[in-house]
Amino acid sequence: EPWRTVYNRTDLPLVRQRTIKNWGTTLWPRVAETVKND
Repeated sequence: EPWRTVYNRTDLPLVRQRTIKNWGTTLWPRVAETVKND
């Protein structure tokens, strides 16, 4: 069901560390992505 998709990215580049956090409710989802490439 497409309304459940919170994070849908393809062809992500390779990095050292990628953190994806999702929170919220079914109707109001939130996503945060942090990338550390030291």
